[in-house]
Amino acid sequence: MILRFFELLAVISFSILGGALWGLAAFPSIFLVNSFWPLIMAQSNLLMILYLSVIVGVALMIWIISFVLLVAIIGFVFPLKLSKARVPYRSIPTTKWVIISFLHVLGMKFVEWFQPTVVMNIYFKALGANIEKGVRINTARIWDMSLISIGKGTVIGGRAVILGHLAEKGEMVFAPVKIGKKCLIGTSAQINPGCTIGDGAVIASRAVLKKYTHVPAGEIWGGIPAKKIKESD
Repeated sequence: MILRFFELLAVISFSILGGALWGLAAFPSIFLVNSFWPLIMAQSNLLMILYLSVIVGVALMIWIISFVLLVAIIGFVFPLKLSKARVPYRSIPTTKWVIISFLHVLGMKFVEWFQPTVVMNIYFKALGANIEKGVRINTARIWDMSLISIGKGTVIGGRAVILGHLAEKGEMVFAPVKIGKKCLIGTSAQINPGCTIGDGAVIASRAVLKKYTHVPAGEIWGGIPAKKIKESD
């Protein structure tokens, strides 16, 4: 009962903190609207609506950018790196995972606006991912960033999921995921903890790579669970 109380208290505290972060990120947007408010109110009805619409639209985009940057800055300044481990649900590594996941949950819907631009790379690198040059990320569903490594020139497809954690036999399991150079992770594919994918390999759309799977360089894998289909061209 006491543990449930503290868990509820933690949820409420994190929710309040999330609201505060959203509000802090909104400061530049509110400042912009407030600065232009006298000018907007001085116009005729039609022009007032036009000006207000434009300012609100710009303010919304500034809010989105500000929040993505804020989450990235928090992740960079207060790194909570995970490492390979099998630990109880109530442990320091699991607490780190909860905090990192909380930050990412807050930011992921905002950062999705910037797929597949360099903003995605900056965001995930700030949260601890090892991302080399030329990587194109088309998904915000990358978790446990400090356990994720993506090689040069790799493309991650839309809605693909990459995980460095799983719950197993009453414990949290953390294991790194390494994706090599010039790989292709297809749309809605899922890469589970402990997987390694060799250079030039392809994981087909909607494929599910089981935990601790090794995909050799240059191979194409697909299916659920994913298996070798053929060698890449």
